[in-house]
Amino acid sequence: MRIKSLLETNRKEVILYLITGVWNTVFGYGVYAFFVWLLTGKLPAAYMFASVISTFFSVTNSYLSYKVFVFKTKGNYIKEYIKCWAVYGSAGIVNLALLPVAVFCFNTVLPDKYLNLSPYLAGLALLFVTTVFSFLGHKNVTFKKGSKNL
Repeated sequence: MRIKSLLETNRKEVILYLITGVWNTVFGYGVYAFFVWLLTGKLPAAYMFASVISTFFSVTNSYLSYKVFVFKTKGNYIKEYIKCWAVYGSAGIVNLALLPVAVFCFNTVLPDKYLNLSPYLAGLALLFVTTVFSFLGHKNVTFKKGSKNL
């Protein structure tokens, strides 16, 4: 697969992806917050359980949102759903690999009294990288038109 074909897209698709991504982010955080609220006091480290449970709902919501509103593919639900998990898993690995580097970079430029902000700023900075990575993954893997491969 050539780089040029990976990057070919149209403006409407990118805009729909970003709008849908905002919805997916709000939905995902809302589900996470709900489960934190529901499980706190009932389980130790409730936020960890909330994260795992909410991930299932968030990825499923994202998959359906992108399928219906952005890429508009027909059929192939199981194959696409599995590919969607693969794309998000890959994006997560990229994020985990780059996060320590980004935190280190912020630690070197921020004044000492703001060093506690480094993980938050690094996460925000990497949001752009993982958004682009996920878009290209969904466009060229999860919802690739004309592909019968898993």
